Amino acid sequence: MSVRHAFVLVIATAACAGCDSGGGELPPGATSEDLRTFHVDVTKRGKPIRAFGGLDGNPLPGKADAATETDLTALYQSHGVRQVRLSRGSGCDVALDAVFPAPNLAAGEPGAPDYATLDEVLKNALASGMPPIWGAMYDVGKGACSRRGDLEEGSGIADPDVWATAVVQTLQHMRSSGLVAPIVEFYPDPFGAGGYSKGQAFQHVNAWARLREALRAAFPAASGSPGFQIAAPGIPIEAAGAFTDADHAFATFGNHLATTPADAPDALSFASVAWMPEDHLAIAEEARLAAVRWGLAALPLADGGARPPEALWTELAGLLTTPARRSAFLAAHLAAARVLLQDRVESFAAARWAGPPDAGGTPEDLFVRPDRTSLPALESMIAFYLMESAAAVRVPAALADGKASDGKGVAALAAVGKDGTLFLLAALADPGRIGAWVRVRFDVTGLPANAASAKVLRVTVDESTEAFAWQEDSRAPVTGGELTIERTAWVPAVMLLQVTPIEAVNAPAAPR
Repeated sequence: MSVRHAFVLVIATAACAGCDSGGGELPPGATSEDLRTFHVDVTKRGKPIRAFGGLDGNPLPGKADAATETDLTALYQSHGVRQVRLSRGSGCDVALDAVFPAPNLAAGEPGAPDYATLDEVLKNALASGMPPIWGAMYDVGKGACSRRGDLEEGSGIADPDVWATAVVQTLQHMRSSGLVAPIVEFYPDPFGAGGYSKGQAFQHVNAWARLREALRAAFPAASGSPGFQIAAPGIPIEAAGAFTDADHAFATFGNHLATTPADAPDALSFASVAWMPEDHLAIAEEARLAAVRWGLAALPLADGGARPPEALWTELAGLLTTPARRSAFLAAHLAAARVLLQDRVESFAAARWAGPPDAGGTPEDLFVRPDRTSLPALESMIAFYLMESAAAVRVPAALADGKASDGKGVAALAAVGKDGTLFLLAALADPGRIGAWVRVRFDVTGLPANAASAKVLRVTVDESTEAFAWQEDSRAPVTGGELTIERTAWVPAVMLLQVTPIEAVNAPAAPR
C-alpha cells in the first residue's frame, strides 16, 4: 500500500448493527471523527445548483449489439442524465471512421460520408432532453476505430488536413439538419484510447491547429454562433501537478495556445482521474491557474470522463467486493466531486465505465448492470436532478473550518428550492471507513421564524439500493428558525434530506 494513500481500513462488525440511517445516540466507543457537523445558513442564497448530469455512453443499442442490448434512453432520462457524452461507450458507431469509411487520401479527400447512424444517435439524444457531447475522434477510414469490450480505441490521425475537413463537414451537416451537438470534444484521451504515443504531443497539437484553421474558414465569426462549442484537449489528468510539468502533453497544448491565442478552444477540457473527491477539485483549480498563465483566464472548464484511477480500485479490492458496493463507492465519490466542483467547471460528465478492468482490460460499467437495470451510481444522480428541477440555489454548508469537505471524502451540499424546500446532501466517500458508518449533523439557521416544525424526507443510496425512494418521512422541531438534523449512513453512501418548514398552527402569541 502506498504511503500517499495509506488508508485506515475499518470493517463494520455486528456490534454496530443498530447504527442504521435513522436518529439515535452515538454508540459506545465512538469518537468525534465519526461525526461531521455542517453549518447551514439558509439566508445566504447563492448560485443555482448545477446537477452536472453528464454521463458517458450512447443509450441506444449499438449496431453490433442490437440483438442483445436494450434501449437505455428511458433509464437515462429517469435517473437524472441530462447530457450524453458520446465520446466513450458508443461502440465506434459515431466515430469518424464510421462516418467516413472510404477516404481518398491520395486526393486529400475524406470520402463520401454516411451520417445515418450519427443522425439517429443525435436525434434520440436531443429529443430526449439529453444534449449530446460528440467526440471528433479517431481517424477517417474504416477500421480506424476498434471495439474493446464495451469501449473503443483508435489510431492517431494520419493526415490532419483530411481529418479536419471530415470534422468540418460533419459539423456543417449537423447544423443543416438541425441536429447540432452543443459540445464537440476534440479527440478526447488522445494518448490513451486515441492511439497517439506519449512522444507525439506536437503531432496532436498540429492536428488541433489544422482543425481550428478549418473551423475559422467554415464558421467565420462574422456569421454568428455556429451553435456548438469546441472543447479541447480532453487529456486525462491524474494529479494537479501535471499542469506545471513542462513535459506533460497538456503543457505542450497550453503553450501552443499561449503563443497562438487564435487557436484557443471554446472550453478547456480534461478528464479528472482522482484518488479523492478533493483531488478532482485540486485538478480543476490548477486547470484554472494554467488557463490564466496561458492568457485564457475567461475560458470555461469542462471535465469529461471523471473517474477514480485503476490503482484505487486495486487498493480497495478487499473491501469493495461486489459490483453494487463498487458502484456505491463511485456514487459517493462522484457526488462529493459534484459538490466541490459547483463553481469550478461549466460541464461535468462522469465515466460510466469507471471501475476496475476485466481480464481483457475493459473497465467495469458501474452505472448499468448486465441485465440493463441501474446500479447505485446511476440512482444517486437523481438527487442532484431533484435539486436542479426545484430551481434550487445553493446556501452555505460548511464544517467549522469553512470547507464543504472534511478532506477525507465526506462532503455536504445545501440548497433551497423556489418553494422554500431545503435540500441537504451528504456524500460519504471516505476510503478509510468503508464498511463502517459516519454520522452527519446539519445545524440549520435562517428558516422561517413562524415555522414550528419541518417535514423531513430522507433517501440513502448505498450498495443495497435498487431504486431511488424515500425511506423516511418524519417531523423535526424548529425553534427560532433553527433546526438540527443528525443521520447516520454506512460508507459508501449518498444521503439526501428534503426538509419542508411547517408553520405553527394556532400558535400562542409571543410573550411581551
